Amino acid sequence: MADLLECLIKLSEKAGKLARIIRSENTLFKLLVQRKDDIHKNDDSFVHDFKTLGDVLIQEMIRYEIQKQFTNLAERVFGEETNKFTNTLGETVTVSIRPTVSETADVLNKVLNNNKEAAHLLAKALHEEVSMDVGSKVTNLTLQLDLSNIGIWIDPIDGTSEFIKGNEDSTPKDGIYSNGLQCALVLIGVFDTTTGEPVMGVVNQPFAENKDKTWQGRVLWGVCHKDVTASSFSLEATLHDSVDCIVSSAEKEEYTSRLERVGRVCTSSGAGYKMLCVIEQFTDAYFVSRGQTYKWDTCAPHALLKSVGGGIVDFEVTLNKCRKEKDVRLSGREIAYHKPDSEGLDAKNRWSNSGGLVAYRSKETLQKIFDAFL
Repeated sequence: MADLLECLIKLSEKAGKLARIIRSENTLFKLLVQRKDDIHKNDDSFVHDFKTLGDVLIQEMIRYEIQKQFTNLAERVFGEETNKFTNTLGETVTVSIRPTVSETADVLNKVLNNNKEAAHLLAKALHEEVSMDVGSKVTNLTLQLDLSNIGIWIDPIDGTSEFIKGNEDSTPKDGIYSNGLQCALVLIGVFDTTTGEPVMGVVNQPFAENKDKTWQGRVLWGVCHKDVTASSFSLEATLHDSVDCIVSSAEKEEYTSRLERVGRVCTSSGAGYKMLCVIEQFTDAYFVSRGQTYKWDTCAPHALLKSVGGGIVDFEVTLNKCRKEKDVRLSGREIAYHKPDSEGLDAKNRWSNSGGLVAYRSKETLQKIFDAFL
C-alpha cells in the first residue's frame, strides 16, 4: 500500500507540474486545445466542453509510469480520455509515452504540427523524475495490497473548462471559489475490482496558490481498506444545526429549493473541487440530482471522504430506500466503481453516476439532507 500510494502522490505532482507548464506557455497552450465533440458534453446546458492534449498526456503518463513500477496493474488503469488526438491538419495521432525524451518528442511533434520546441518541452516534463518527501504517514503504512484485485480511475484534469479559461483572479467566499484555476484538479482513485469500494485516493490541486505570479500546488490523500484508515488531513467532522450544500449552477431549482430548507446552497465549478470543499469542510455536502458526474470524477474524493468517516451515496437509490425505511444510516448505498450503472449507454455515459449523488463528511449530515426530500 505504501509503495503504490507514494507512486500515485508523485505522479499526481508530476501531472500538476505538467498542467502548470501548459498554462504558463501561452503559445504552447493554444496548440493543445481541442474542443470536445458535442456527444461528450456533461449535460445539455454545458455550453463549451474541451479536451486538451494535456488531459491525454497526463493520463498516458500515469499509465506508463504505473506499468514501470507495477507491471500487471497498467491494464486496469481507466480514465475519461482516449489516447487519440486530432491536430489542426486533421490528422489523428495515437499519443503514447515512449522510453526516452526524444522518442516521446517525436510522437508529440506529429500532434503539434512539427512544433519541435513545444514537443521537446512537453516530453522533457513527462520524463522528469519527481523528488518529494511524501511523509511518514505514507511510508509507515504496512498493509499489503493484492494488486490483482484493484483498479485505478484517473481524471487527468477535472474542471477542464476552468483550466481552459485560466481565470487567475477569482476570489473565494467562505473559502469556496465559484470558478477559476483553483477548481482544476488531478484525481487518481484506487478501487477494489471485486466489491467496487474505493480503497485509496489522491487529489492534486495544481493551482492552489499564486505566490509572486507563480502557481504552487498541493496534494491531499486518503486510504480506507479493511481496518486501515489514514489521510493527509485530520479534521474531525464539525456538526451544525443547519446543513450547507454545494451544487452545480445547472442544478434544477426543484432540488435546490429542498436543500435550502436545511441550510445554505452555493455553486461552484468542477465536480472534484466541489467534493474537495466537502473534504475540507467549507461546506457540509455536495449534491447532484442526476448523472452529471462519472466514476473518474468521484473515485479519488470518495476514498478521501471514506478515510475520515464520510462517503458518497447514490442519491436516487438511497432516496427510494429511505422512503421505505426512513433511516439513511440503514439505507445509504455507496457508489461503486467496478461496473457501470447503465449498460445501454454510450462508452462514456455508461460510467456516469446515473442516479446522482450526495457526498458527505458525516452520517448526521446525510440524514438531514434526505429528510428534506421525504
